[in-house]
Amino acid sequence: KREIVWKNVIGFALLHICGWIGLHLAFWRYCDWRTTLYTGWLMYMSGQGVTMGAHRLWAHRAFKASLWLRVLLLWLHTLAGQNCLYVWVRDHRQHHKYSDTDADPHNANRGFFFSHVGWLLSRKHPKVIEYGKKIDMSDLEADPLIMFQKE
Repeated sequence: KREIVWKNVIGFALLHICGWIGLHLAFWRYCDWRTTLYTGWLMYMSGQGVTMGAHRLWAHRAFKASLWLRVLLLWLHTLAGQNCLYVWVRDHRQHHKYSDTDADPHNANRGFFFSHVGWLLSRKHPKVIEYGKKIDMSDLEADPLIMFQKE
C-alpha cells in the first residue's frame, strides 16, 4: 500500500500552479520580456545542473571536471530543486543497481505514473530504504562541496 506524503503533494501542486500563473503572466505580457527570457534561461541551466552535473558527472562519473565547473554544476543543480545532490545520486545509482525491483526508488513495475511522478509523492518502499544504505557513496562523501550542500 502506498502512503502518500501530503507535504510533497501540496508542494508539487503549488509549484505547478505557480508555473501556470507565470506562463499566464508571460503570455499576456504582464512581465517584461527580459524576465521571461531570464526565467527560460534559468530553467535550461538548472536542467544542465541535473543532466550534466548530478547525472553524468556525479552519478555515472562520465567525465572529470575542474573545481569551478563542479561548483557551477552543484549550484545549478540546487536551483533545479531536485533534492540535494547526494540524495539524487544515491537514488539514481540505486535505480540502476536494482532496476525494476522493490529496491528501485522509481520501479516501473508500479506503473507509469509512479515511475515518473508518484515516487516523489509517496513514502519509500522499505526495500528502497534498506538497499539505499548499501549504495557506495564514498566518492561523494569525500567531496566537501557535496557534503556542504547535503547539510
